[in-house]
Amino acid sequence: APATVAPEAPATDVYSAPADVAGLIAVVKASTFAVYCGEFSGSGFMLDPSAVGASGIGNVIVTNHHVVEGCIDGVIPEVGIDGSAVSARVLDFDVTNDLAILTADIDVPALQASTSPVAGEWVLVAGSPLGVDGTVTFGTVTNLLPDEAWITTDAAISPGNSGGPLTNNRGQVIGVNSEVWQESFGSPIGLSRQIAQLCVVVLTCGS
Repeated sequence: APATVAPEAPATDVYSAPADVAGLIAVVKASTFAVYCGEFSGSGFMLDPSAVGASGIGNVIVTNHHVVEGCIDGVIPEVGIDGSAVSARVLDFDVTNDLAILTADIDVPALQASTSPVAGEWVLVAGSPLGVDGTVTFGTVTNLLPDEAWITTDAAISPGNSGGPLTNNRGQVIGVNSEVWQESFGSPIGLSRQIAQLCVVVLTCGS
């Protein structure tokens, strides 16, 4: 008997690459930028707080705690926009989940969010690895680790990507890129903290 043929995936399927990859890149890059703390640099992005159920908050920039931990006491963090550095301020942070939120006087669009990542879905990593602004890589969600609220991905994450967004094929943020697991053999595994973890400490989110 002939083998069963799998149906074609719909265009909106989370496992598919977006129809307009260039358009998606433009949207995500417009909201993503470098974050500087002294000599240390990472990435950050503008987030619409209402996308995770938070309200009454204006300009919210998301990054990793380890990107700005040297700026908690006195040192002023900066964000890089259009080749210039703009002073920012740390609003709050969560050491356990390696998350922080900043604010700065910048006018860039805010990304939406999805708190429902799915293993196998197509993803984009954006940020400033090694100080190179506007860099993107692609991959999939390889696993979800609910106990630690981690997303693992095979999309390339490098030093400097920390704090940048992991988005789905609709440009919604599903995670905050944080670190890489690398053994002496095999491919590295990227780790992103699930965006819902912002509601644990640093944002006041509704139901």
